[in-house]
Amino acid sequence: MPISSRPYWVLNGPDRSKVKGNTYIQDDIPDLENGDTWFDPITGKVYYFYNGRMLNFPSYSRGYAIGGYNGVPVSTIERIEFPFDGGFVELIGNLNASVYGSSQCNSSLFGYAMGGVNNAAYTSAISKYLFPFDAGTSTAAGNLSEAKRNGSSGFNSSLFGFVAGGENGATLYSTVDRITFPFDSGNSSHTADMSNEKEQLSAINATNHGFVIGGVMAGTIYLSSIERKLFPFDSGSMSQVGQLTGSRIATGQSNSSQYGYVTGGATTGYYSFISKLQFPFDSGTTSDVGNLTTTRGYAANCNSRDEAYTMGGAVSLYLSSVERYDYPFNSGSANHVANLNASKYNSGGNDQTDFVVQFV
Repeated sequence: MPISSRPYWVLNGPDRSKVKGNTYIQDDIPDLENGDTWFDPITGKVYYFYNGRMLNFPSYSRGYAIGGYNGVPVSTIERIEFPFDGGFVELIGNLNASVYGSSQCNSSLFGYAMGGVNNAAYTSAISKYLFPFDAGTSTAAGNLSEAKRNGSSGFNSSLFGFVAGGENGATLYSTVDRITFPFDSGNSSHTADMSNEKEQLSAINATNHGFVIGGVMAGTIYLSSIERKLFPFDSGSMSQVGQLTGSRIATGQSNSSQYGYVTGGATTGYYSFISKLQFPFDSGTTSDVGNLTTTRGYAANCNSRDEAYTMGGAVSLYLSSVERYDYPFNSGSANHVANLNASKYNSGGNDQTDFVVQFV
């Protein structure tokens, strides 16, 4: 997933510049803002500016299960450290409100939880948490532009976060809202639309495109469609480029640098399929390449550069299991590696896997 508030700058230029006592080789040092990010194409390392300092990106990353529902909405934030082979899932903090069904996106510095349901009321609130988020509570950062909503899906490019679709009980939405990183206050902007109104969809991002997958229209019209649009999503509508092997809602999702994966989901029952598409995915149908160990929908999902995780969810009951599959995943089954601290579904899944590190 993501990176800075502005275009990143490449190291190894001809000039040396000092920032707070540290020397960096840089083509052009601009006025620095929090979130400005540098990628060194020779070493593959990424650096970012924050509160007066240039910092190294860590060589590791983390995944998060955020909020959810286990009979009541919960605010807990749980964390795993990649690569996660088993053991203890850390309970590290809380959202600033108990929310389920929030959409997630991340910049290089922050994770964002957007919308959802808070104590039976739909919310438009956007909250953020600073990586690596070891403890504490997320902070309020703004609101979605058009309405309080649930059942939308989030994704991001290096510069922007997006929220697609959703519902608020009375209305289904086709809107795609956008925030610009780092997003600290205000409202998201309605910048594009999907081809139709839908909820309970999933979304993934590639180097140049965002994709929205599946979902449901008008309560029972289940969808298999895959829509795509070129970043930065300034205006216009998404275009359908392909489809899943079958209609599904509430699927999980992840992306490596070359492939997108769609896991589990539901219609009149629950599924365990792991479906795969190859970027840039201009047309065609996904391939079913394997299975989760447990059928499930409404799970939280995250990924590193090398593997993906499905956390919690629901079948006839709430689940706590964490499953892992490694890239490139071509066949077989995911592996059960651990359990969340509590069984829950409709949690948000996020990670601090940086967009530039993964895709550039």
